[in-house]
Amino acid sequence: MPPIHNRSDYMAKVGFYTLFLFVTTCVIASQLGLRFNSTPSLPEGLWKVTALTGPVQRGQIVSIYPTDTATFKTALSRRYLSWGLYPGGYGSLLKPVAAIAGDRVAISSDGISINGVLVPNSKALNEDSIGRPMPFLKAGIYTVAPGTVWLVSSHPHSFDSRYFGPLPTTNIIGTAKPIWIGGLKQ
Repeated sequence: MPPIHNRSDYMAKVGFYTLFLFVTTCVIASQLGLRFNSTPSLPEGLWKVTALTGPVQRGQIVSIYPTDTATFKTALSRRYLSWGLYPGGYGSLLKPVAAIAGDRVAISSDGISINGVLVPNSKALNEDSIGRPMPFLKAGIYTVAPGTVWLVSSHPHSFDSRYFGPLPTTNIIGTAKPIWIGGLKQ
């Protein structure tokens, strides 16, 4: 390694090696199926993603990537979502599966009901935290089509199917289980 002659050269090298170490760590963690959740829609911490075995079930937590739609493009530009390597430049989402093929999803001013049961705190917000209008789905009753799922968290500020509707099951990367949540080993 050539000698460092000034502070700016030193800082540039430190920055390069720090970035290299961070990217390498992220790639290795991804290859091991590890995912850090920093959003409040699920407990914050480290999650392990494994391949989905069998049909997707209500209540499972899944890692899924968005479809490249106008709603998701807006969400990415507003930083509701993180960037990543999935089509459209999206990162994956960790979300609970609320409804599967054949279920009835009702959207009303009270929130989202699945087969007649209201999901707590599922009312869509009209605006985000800085006053921008949120996307919305038309009130009504929807039957979940084969090959799709609705993802709804009980956190009132979750960006989930209350705003973007169903996603294809082919976008599911796997199921997620917590490993280290809020500093407590699971």
